Amino acid sequence: MADFQHIKETFLDISKRNNFSPKYSKIFNVSPQNGFPHIEVKDDDILFIIEERGCLLSKKKASSVDEVLYWMFSMVTFDMACDYELKNRDKSSDSRKIIFSKQLEILGKISENWRERRQKEIQDL
Repeated sequence: MADFQHIKETFLDISKRNNFSPKYSKIFNVSPQNGFPHIEVKDDDILFIIEERGCLLSKKKASSVDEVLYWMFSMVTFDMACDYELKNRDKSSDSRKIIFSKQLEILGKISENWRERRQKEIQDL
């Protein structure tokens, strides 16, 4: 099982290879208490936890490093896509289409499997 340092190095390597700005290249092992996720590795469990102001919003257990990285990059690429849509707003279009399209484009540059997985999740919305 991986430790936090391995997950962090992998996350930062992927971020660097894809030229993500520092704004999108943050990973924590302690909650920043702002709704941004952090990763805890306990025994054989990898936990993906989101807390804000002392309230637990979400807690998921990953079955692999790949899964927790997928969750991290799904959030990061969604934020990137929202920022893109805001800068390129087209009032005649549904903003969600632009956001989801951009998110899939960015995820596809990281992993085609992740892009396909996210596309299925979007279709199921």
